[in-house]
Amino acid sequence: MATFKVSGRMKVKTLKKHFKDEYGLMLDVKKGKSKSHRAPDGATLAEIRAEKKNGNFSLRANSLVGNIEKKFMSECGVSVNIKYANGRSIPNNVTLGSVKK
Repeated sequence: MATFKVSGRMKVKTLKKHFKDEYGLMLDVKKGKSKSHRAPDGATLAEIRAEKKNGNFSLRANSLVGNIEKKFMSECGVSVNIKYANGRSIPNNVTLGSVKK
């Protein structure tokens, strides 16, 4: 499986679409550190981040879901939740590849 690349210049809408295309899962992107305020689809990750971060990193399918969510915050300054396509939460202790649809 290829490495999934994230860039601070990506629009939220593009990130969510590419994530769904690659993994068949939903990426719920929040504004900055917020757990409840969804990020606007037309904004870039750099525009919604909580603090100035590089925002460029890669994801691998053998990473734990919880570690990926933490990586979005540490590398990009954005809070995300990875969910099944039906909106159900995915446990943090499973790999992304194991829940790929």
